Amino acid sequence: MESELIPLFPTPLYCATLDFELDEEYIKQLEYVRYPDDTGDVSVNKNILLEPQFADLKEEIDEHMNNFYYDYLRSSQGQPVNTGSWITYINQVTHHLNMYIVIHVIVVCFI
Repeated sequence: MESELIPLFPTPLYCATLDFELDEEYIKQLEYVRYPDDTGDVSVNKNILLEPQFADLKEEIDEHMNNFYYDYLRSSQGQPVNTGSWITYINQVTHHLNMYIVIHVIVVCFI
């Protein structure tokens, strides 16, 4: 598991590369709503990591959350909890077809 911690004051930024292949056909068939500013679409499901198709990704994210919380922050109390996850889907058509898929995860640490 490779990762790095960037100590941006006052909040550190944890960066990691995840080994997960997105099923683009599955992503495309999900239900979305358009952002009001017309910059992309957001999944209706705000707990997308609970879908069976994302079980492996959730497991890897949980491993990194625990690594950050217990190893980097050296916390000995509480535990990190994923409280939400959704997909932002941005399909930009230029001279090349570019598709950006971002999976957002909100993590709260309960002590």
